[in-house]
Amino acid sequence: VGLADPFSGYGTLPVEAALMALGFAPTLMRDYFGFKGWLKHQPDIWQRLCREADTRWRAGVERWKGKLMIHSSDIEARASGAANRNAESLPPEIQSYFRWRTRDFKNAVPPEGATKGLWIANPPYGERMGEFDELVPLYGEIGDSWKKAFKGWRCAVFTGEPELGKRVGLKPDKKITLFNGPI
Repeated sequence: VGLADPFSGYGTLPVEAALMALGFAPTLMRDYFGFKGWLKHQPDIWQRLCREADTRWRAGVERWKGKLMIHSSDIEARASGAANRNAESLPPEIQSYFRWRTRDFKNAVPPEGATKGLWIANPPYGERMGEFDELVPLYGEIGDSWKKAFKGWRCAVFTGEPELGKRVGLKPDKKITLFNGPI
């Protein structure tokens, strides 16, 4: 099973996907929580929950070993480098699931041996990068690239501009409205 993100930027989607698949509890690596100073805080219960969370993600690592590969790329070397550095903050057992590359999304290929998976993209949509008219061809190329190299895979495209989403040229199984602040 694979996950490919050819517009990974700093790696948020691939890292979050890996943590979810492996059962890694949010903020597990964090040391400080304000509630630890509460009068009724019960450290023994908190420690037990932390041990359970640790056991759960380690079991996830074993369950997915050799079965899950995450390929993340971006055309910008600076973004790929930042994504790799972000992943390096994860435990080494989780880092092994990732492959980071600098490349154009049109050259993306599935992870070796992965015949199915999720191709997920969060391409520019005119908010921080690009203007609508210059992004129209890009969105058409997204659909073409996916159809060419990722047969048998599912495709998900995040966009803050629904009109651009229509230019991908794929008929969606479903559309889900998400909000990122005002977007």
